[in-house]
Amino acid sequence: MFDFNNETKPIAAKQTKTYSNPIVTAKIYSEMIKSGAVASEAALARKLGISRARVNQIMMLLKLDVEIIRIVEGFGNPMTARFISERMLRRLFQSKAASVEFLAKHIKIY
Repeated sequence: MFDFNNETKPIAAKQTKTYSNPIVTAKIYSEMIKSGAVASEAALARKLGISRARVNQIMMLLKLDVEIIRIVEGFGNPMTARFISERMLRRLFQSKAASVEFLAKHIKIY
């Protein structure tokens, strides 16, 4: 039988899910390598427990157009919604048209 007179636990506030900004993540990885915290992308991958190829995919985001990087950084870190993902950004390397479309769509909300 349940005793309703016992102390009840306070209801925990609902936690909001957050998402890492992929450009900020890439800059953190880059800074770790530049500062000497890790020797290479391979060493960083070992430290993070991910593949070297995955680290390279994230680091490649820093080669996007400067304007795109500026827009994505403007979303903040952490992001409260998945405004943009690393996978979405990787598609921008495939064509100049995709980059122009991205800029046209997101420049309005920035």
